[in-house]
Amino acid sequence: MSYLLFLGIGSLTAIFRKNRIICAGLVALFWIAMTFNTLIADRGQYQKFYSDPIAAKEEWGYTQLQLVAKAMGLSFQAFFAIIIGAALLLILYAVLRASLNPGWTLIFYLIFPFTMDAAQVRSFVAAAFITAGLVVLAKDRSLLSIVKYLIFVTGGVMFHYSALFFYLVVIAYLVPPLILYLATTFIALFTAVNLSSILRLAGRLLPFIEYKIERYYNTKLMTAPTEVRGYTIYLILLSLLALVGWLMIRHSLKNPNDRSFANKRHLEKINNYYYDHATLIIKVNALLMLAIPLISISVSFDRLIRACLLSNYILFANALGSKTSWWVKLLFAIACLIFVGYYCNFYIYSRFPEVVFRSVFEQNLILP
Repeated sequence: MSYLLFLGIGSLTAIFRKNRIICAGLVALFWIAMTFNTLIADRGQYQKFYSDPIAAKEEWGYTQLQLVAKAMGLSFQAFFAIIIGAALLLILYAVLRASLNPGWTLIFYLIFPFTMDAAQVRSFVAAAFITAGLVVLAKDRSLLSIVKYLIFVTGGVMFHYSALFFYLVVIAYLVPPLILYLATTFIALFTAVNLSSILRLAGRLLPFIEYKIERYYNTKLMTAPTEVRGYTIYLILLSLLALVGWLMIRHSLKNPNDRSFANKRHLEKINNYYYDHATLIIKVNALLMLAIPLISISVSFDRLIRACLLSNYILFANALGSKTSWWVKLLFAIACLIFVGYYCNFYIYSRFPEVVFRSVFEQNLILP
């Protein structure tokens, strides 16, 4: 029955893609599915963390929130409902603020990686902070926007240390995309060759994450080369789709007297924002090349790529609202759906059909 509920509300969201109420309704359904499922992977581990937050030795912010919640007498279920709800509100803000077609953005997210986010909640909350931060950073190059972005990233770090990576976006923000891709590719190759030395240096410079490095850096548990290659291809395809979307948005800005994104009174400001956001995401994708050597240590670092998926989906949806030929938009939409659907099957359904995919829809205290 829950499958039909998601199908029905999802279809309405796709059809009435700009209706904020329907989009909010789909996000509310996300909240119910993520909060009240009972058998999803990692849920037992989170409950164990909540029983003794200090002993768990997880991120400082997440630990402190657990301590505060326990002091207030909140159950684990209530605590999870609050943090998941807050993260989804951040996502809803980002999508409604930056996407021309928020409904389509949310549909892409529903396909992938919604169910994985339901399992890995701390990294999901961190990704919500990153997504909202990128929306703010795209506004302009002012010092205020950069400070706001850094605050959002710091919020993400409080839930998952992988968000530390996104402090680098401030540097990447000032570098042209092509130069950035060349630089990050070179650095990624250098890092892959000198991985052990670099990780030891990182542990000395950032002692509060040293135990995390020791946890993940185990030569016996290194990611198989074929799987690293799969993630590399995935990132390249994501970057190519984003580049095509960026070109479609750029095409719509060629004629300043004939733009199609918004009403005439705010054309220049609003259209330039969509273009600036798309350009920023292109740079973020270039930065993600640095994640490949980390994924060779542990597939857990695929969180870095997943944290940027919603921002890319905003770009995709904006490209589909651009002033390009209908057949170009149709082909682009098909390519996006194939890409998102294939990787939902590859990363979730084919690997964790029971504990990640089906449990979200079938094992829930509220959903029928």
